[in-house]
Amino acid sequence: MKIIGTFLLLVLATLLQTACLKEKAEEKSYKATTVEECVQEKECVGNIFALRATRILSRLNREMGNSTLHKWSRPIRLDLKGDPKWISKYRSVVQAKVDQIEHYTPLEIEFNETENFVIVFSKDFKRDIEVTYRDEFYKGLLQILGEERLENLLNKVDDCFVFTLTNPAYDPNDIRAVLSFVNPTKKPERCIKEHFLTGVGLNTTLEKFSGNFKTDNPNDFTKLDLFMLSLLYHPEMKQGLSLVKINYLFDAIHDQELEKFNLKYRETHNE
Repeated sequence: MKIIGTFLLLVLATLLQTACLKEKAEEKSYKATTVEECVQEKECVGNIFALRATRILSRLNREMGNSTLHKWSRPIRLDLKGDPKWISKYRSVVQAKVDQIEHYTPLEIEFNETENFVIVFSKDFKRDIEVTYRDEFYKGLLQILGEERLENLLNKVDDCFVFTLTNPAYDPNDIRAVLSFVNPTKKPERCIKEHFLTGVGLNTTLEKFSGNFKTDNPNDFTKLDLFMLSLLYHPEMKQGLSLVKINYLFDAIHDQELEKFNLKYRETHNE
């Protein structure tokens, strides 16, 4: 399946290098200064989750300060494209992320060429989009972004970018496809992490506002990332929930979910 060709009418929901959907982040009200402290502090998790799990889908909503929860909700069919040597080198990195997501969410993930969740390893984004994958990606991206914006992107970005695509006629909060280009020579593990987090619904561009705690390995999911994944896929966290409803639900489920998460985390981290 040609991912962009299949979704020609989809709109671009997230572009990591250019998106800044929440210009005015809330003043942080928590005390945590580390990932571990944040996970155990309700105010910290709630503040950051509200930023990272929501999107502002229109100019009007942005002006009104409205945002809604959006996420991935179907089985993931993952495909890796590009030079076989890079696929071979980073397949284990991808698999490790898959294992973690499956452990903390109900998502089913399989490697399948009838893809909806694609990572392309490329050292020349412009060449590969315009030539190598012209039929698969170029025409669709051109229709979505327009010639000038796509050209600017390809001329400026050479390390990592992630597109999440939704169908506004169906549900603008339902992520339908994800496409990432990853330069295997420029922090590829970080980009692979961003591919999965952004793809399932946790925005990574907003970390500069809040929750950008130092970690031993920035290429790995943090404990906070994993807790937020489990919260995002709580059965009552529905696509399209308003920020008010998200905060209300978070307050109701937090204590029980934290207890369950801590037990699950200890199972896999020998704590």
